[in-house]
Amino acid sequence: MVVKVNWTKTVIASGLFAATAVFLYYLFKNDDEEPEEFDSYKQSHTPPALSTTRAEKISKKECIELLKKIADSQDETKALMATVVDELLSKKLKSSLIDVYQRCCASIPPDPLESEGLTLFDLDHVVDRYQNDPAIRDSIVKIMTIVPPEDGDPVLSIEEIIRIHEFMLSELEGIVASYKSLPNRESLEKKVLTLAVQTLISSRVQQKFGYKYTLVDKSVIKNHSELSMNTRFARLNMQMQSEMSEMTG
Repeated sequence: MVVKVNWTKTVIASGLFAATAVFLYYLFKNDDEEPEEFDSYKQSHTPPALSTTRAEKISKKECIELLKKIADSQDETKALMATVVDELLSKKLKSSLIDVYQRCCASIPPDPLESEGLTLFDLDHVVDRYQNDPAIRDSIVKIMTIVPPEDGDPVLSIEEIIRIHEFMLSELEGIVASYKSLPNRESLEKKVLTLAVQTLISSRVQQKFGYKYTLVDKSVIKNHSELSMNTRFARLNMQMQSEMSEMTG
C-alpha cells in the first residue's frame, strides 16, 4: 500500500490539475477509490512499458534522487507557468492555445521519469517498496505540498471559489472547442498541452477576478473539507475533468 492522499484535494488545486497531477493520481491513489482507474492506466500501456526490471534495480538512494528530480521539475514547471501567465497578461504572448502550447513546449523541463526510462507504474512499484522509509516519505511530501495560507493571508470564500470554477469551466469548454479545430491536434504532447491549458485559464482568471492561481490553490486547500461535500463544486470538477479528457484522453 502506498501513501494515502485525498486525490480530490490534489486534482482540484488550480481547479484542474496541479503540475504533477497525473503523477500524484497514480502514485498516491486511494486503494478504496481508484483501483479501476489505475488498472485502466496499466491496460493502456504495452507490457514492455510496464516492465519493472529497471524499477527492481533502483536503490533507496536512487529513489530519493529521482523524487528530488521530480520535485525540482515541478518547481521549474510552476516558475514557467508564472512567467507565461505574466506574458499573457502583458500581451507579450498571443492567447491562443497553439501559441501558449508552443511557448510552453520551448521551455518545459524534461520529464524525470522519461529520462530514466521509467513509467508511472514503475515509480509506484519503487515507492511502494520503500514506503516506510522516512526519507522517502519526506521526499513525497515535498512533491505534493501546496503551501497552505498563513494567518492573515487572504482566503477566498466558498462562493467565490465556486464562481471562479464556473468561469474556469466555461473557459475550458472554449479551449477544448479550439483544440478540436486544430489540424495537428493529435501530434501535440499531452503534458505540454495540459500545462498550456492550465496556464491559459490561470491568466484569464487573474484578468477577470484579479486573483493569482496560487491564491486560488491556497483557498481550495484551506476550504477543502467543506468543498469536498459541496455538490456544485464536485459537479464542476467532474465536468472539467471530462472536458480535459477530450484533449488528453
